[in-house]
Parts: sequence; structure tokens; C-alpha cells
Amino acid sequence: MKDKGFSIIELIVTTSVIAIISLIVFSGYRQSGQATLLDDQASAIVVDIEAVRGTALSAKSIKTDQGNQVDYYTLHFEENAVVLFKETEEERRRNLEGEVKIKEGAGKSVGFRPPQPEVIFFDSEGEEMEDGNLEITVGFPGEGDNDQSLKVIINRAGLAKMVTEND
Repeated sequence: MKDKGFSIIELIVTTSVIAIISLIVFSGYRQSGQATLLDDQASAIVVDIEAVRGTALSAKSIKTDQGNQVDYYTLHFEENAVVLFKETEEERRRNLEGEVKIKEGAGKSVGFRPPQPEVIFFDSEGEEMEDGNLEITVGFPGEGDNDQSLKVIINRAGLAKMVTEND
């Protein structure tokens, strides 16, 4: 007489195959979610840059905390946040979401002097940078093969774009 049902070996093999497939699917899902979050945060930085640049183009009057007219409108990059209109009565801080950090470029700033606007880059000591573009690298903490990051490059015209590390 033939037994009906599954043997214990068949159940273990089937369960193992399902577990392996689940791990592959869920690890890909997590990486996809991280890539989306990183892209969203880098895009938000580009939008912040355009907002400050647009304010400088409109030559909107902004005053410092002490009530003086500002010479230029700044966007300051910190490890966990972007600060718009730093040290003014309009100052706004936007924290980066999730585990996203500014990995390279924290402490630097970009300033827009109206009405053209003239674009000025500042290093982490607050000194004016004379040449080149300003590059900000946004990514997740840690290093290695799974390191995901994007660069936001601001040129001397004040235009910003996102590029992958490989571009």
C-alpha cells in the first residue's frame, strides 16, 4: 500500500527553496527602497538650490537676524540637513530623511548675490572658493561594494544637476 502525503525531506527542501527565494526578493526590495530614498533626497537638494537661486533672481529682500539686508542668499550643507537662507530671518532647515547623509561637502555653502545672480562657493571654513564647481555627495553611511551615493554638482551659473558616482 502506498502512503499518501509528503516525506519530511520533501518538506525541508521545499521550505528551504521558498526561504532562499524570499531572501533574494526582499534584499532586492530593500536596495530598491534605499535607491529611491537616495534619489528623492538628492532631488530635494537640487530643488532647494533652485529655490534659493530663484529668490536671488527675484531680488527679494531678506534681512539677517540682526535686521540688516543680506548681500547674498545662501544654502548651507550639513551632514544631516540643508539650511536655506542661513543666518537670516527666513532661515529654513530641511533634515535629510532616513539614513541619508551628506558624505562629501558637509560644511560647504553656495551663495547667490542678486540681481544676476553672482554665484559664490564657500568651503567648510567659510572661505570663498575661487575655481571649479561645488560637488556634494549624498549617500548612506559606510563604505564598500554596496555603497550607494549620488553627486549634486552646482556650476558657476548656479545650475545644479544630479549624477551617479560612475558618471
